Amino acid sequence: MGKKGIVFLVSCAMLFSLYMPAAVKAAEATVMLKLDDANATVGDKAYLLQSPPVLVNNVALVPLRFIGDALGASTVWDGDTQTVTMTSAGSTIVLSIGSEEALVNNQPVILDQPAAIRNETTMVPLRFIAEALGQTVAFNQELQTITLSKHTSASHSAGSPQKLSSPTVDNLIPDPEAGKAFPYATTRLIDVAVDKKGSVYSLQKDPNTGYMVKKVEPEIGRTNIVFHIDAKLNFEYDDIMHNSYFTGSTVLKKTFVYSQFYPTRLYYNRDLDQMYVLDGGLAYSLEPEVKLATHPFTLRAMLPHDVDYFGSSMGKTFFSPMFETVDGETFYWGGDRVIYSSLKGGGTQFVTKTFIESNSELISTVNNKTIYTYEMRTGIISQLTDTALKRVAEVPIEGALNCIGENGNFYVMTADKIYKITLDGSISILVDRKELTFNKGLYKGKGKDYEPIHTADPANLSFYTNTRFTVDEKDNVILIDESSRMIRRINVYQE
Repeated sequence: MGKKGIVFLVSCAMLFSLYMPAAVKAAEATVMLKLDDANATVGDKAYLLQSPPVLVNNVALVPLRFIGDALGASTVWDGDTQTVTMTSAGSTIVLSIGSEEALVNNQPVILDQPAAIRNETTMVPLRFIAEALGQTVAFNQELQTITLSKHTSASHSAGSPQKLSSPTVDNLIPDPEAGKAFPYATTRLIDVAVDKKGSVYSLQKDPNTGYMVKKVEPEIGRTNIVFHIDAKLNFEYDDIMHNSYFTGSTVLKKTFVYSQFYPTRLYYNRDLDQMYVLDGGLAYSLEPEVKLATHPFTLRAMLPHDVDYFGSSMGKTFFSPMFETVDGETFYWGGDRVIYSSLKGGGTQFVTKTFIESNSELISTVNNKTIYTYEMRTGIISQLTDTALKRVAEVPIEGALNCIGENGNFYVMTADKIYKITLDGSISILVDRKELTFNKGLYKGKGKDYEPIHTADPANLSFYTNTRFTVDEKDNVILIDESSRMIRRINVYQE
């Protein structure tokens, strides 16, 4: 062989090593890419891609061979059928160029964007491939970077609870009318919250006795009513209006009217150890007594006319799920396209418009006394500043049904799973419904026998759009199971 041939072979080998990471141990390394940039890293090694990642219909496409080897998968290309088969750690993915349907372990999956050939390079949807092979995907909107890392369990420090390989489900609060289906049941479970001691609170309505908040202390098996809000409860409050159209403030005397009381949510702030009940645009603190904590405004005409602050249902104002406070003095509400604040006792101040033009579903959480938001439809995570929302990551979850913010994180429920999303965009599976095991009877405390339940003892659990849930400080999940009319706890961690 001549010198030119030797040089050619050596050059090809060098080029091949530039963009082809070693498959061995690659699945354990963090992969970093950037949109429209052919440079990538796997662990501490740099590579040059045949073609840079591109965004098509809001889906990142990357070179097939690179992503397969970077994630430790074996990749087979069938040129006749233009079909790709990728196999790794017991998972098999099959997708075809231009097809919107793929197979994962022989199960059909609809793709947001099919694979394509661009500049003679096979490009595949990054998030679909990565998540199917057990990776987490984090997108930094500001830097346009994509980070892939191996799935990890929700982080806990040494000496803290360890995650169970098969989470268990305990029945905590049986509804007195458990087993009755709507409309025959009269008592209604509305929402659930948990305090920093692990006590569980449920907001309920009984047509005979009014609204109540029940408290259950699972470890001692004690349940009691801690707050009762009925027609006998009446009090006056000052409606303090602050607005840019006026100097100073306007104070109106108002009276709490029980007939117009429609509570929809419990909110517990662990830092303040304070429970609130939300009624549309009103927030009531529950301790040491029921009283109005804050409300945004009463006279809509006094607010800027170019902003649709909220919608209405059956003539009653309602708000998106965002409600947050850091100090108990200033409260933040998320409405349609806006975030605004209200002071303790009342008063409104416009804060910022959101990224979404309409129907925004903002969820909030607090980390280090800073408020962050998650937009459920787009997966955008943002930091709330004095006047704006600053994007910090983007983690959309396909099939998201519900979302909450707790412990400085976000938790997203789909039909089969509950995901935990940290503020840096990392994602982990907290609960997989298919892995649950069910304890029979009513939980009466650690080490104690379960008390028989004289109604149906369900050995299943379904997640729905309206499933109300929360998590405790250990990331165990507490939810209202509408089908069994019980409050149940998914024990994700053990002591």
